[in-house]
Amino acid sequence: MWTELNSNGSNQPPTPRDRHTAVVHGRCIYIFGGYDGYNRVDDFHRFCIQSNSWFQMDPVNPDSGPSPRHSHSSVVYEDHMYV
Repeated sequence: MWTELNSNGSNQPPTPRDRHTAVVHGRCIYIFGGYDGYNRVDDFHRFCIQSNSWFQMDPVNPDSGPSPRHSHSSVVYEDHMYV
């Protein structure tokens, strides 16, 4: 059974999408990329389970991040997420 989760705070959740990747690390869920019905996206979001809040993650160097993609894979190893 699915239940819609209403998050706290003023931060918006990611736009609806499919073919993204999601990983769990610590007490957070990280979502990268996907397809929004029109385009591949390259945004990166974190959902903190304890605070029930979304955060958009901004890259330190926007030119070095992964390009927009969907239908990819991601994995967490130690403190890093590999796409």
